[in-house]
Amino acid sequence: MIRALIVEDEYFGQELLKKHMKENFPEISVVSVETTVSGAIEAINLHNPDIILLDIQIVGGTGFDVLKGLKYKDFELIFITAFNQYAIEAIKNNASDYILKPIKVNEFIDGVSRCI
Repeated sequence: MIRALIVEDEYFGQELLKKHMKENFPEISVVSVETTVSGAIEAINLHNPDIILLDIQIVGGTGFDVLKGLKYKDFELIFITAFNQYAIEAIKNNASDYILKPIKVNEFIDGVSRCI
């Protein structure tokens, strides 16, 4: 089973990502949903996910702060955010994809498919 972790501080965003994952990728298990930088770092180090769906602006900082705090870095990374100005920094952090909100289902499916 492929393990995914969602880092998103808005409830609606969390539910939408879980729904898209469940409907389109039954082989992927969402092991944790986190809303803060510290919670995300702890969960990633604990669960060693295969895929991380990472928002830019989260409680306590940014998705880039999460990446800086990690010991474990062997995963596929998809940024899902409303901010287009961070795309180059995402690429420099080895992002597999950069999806802008509002999420288009076909972009989500394409991004996750490339990660698998």
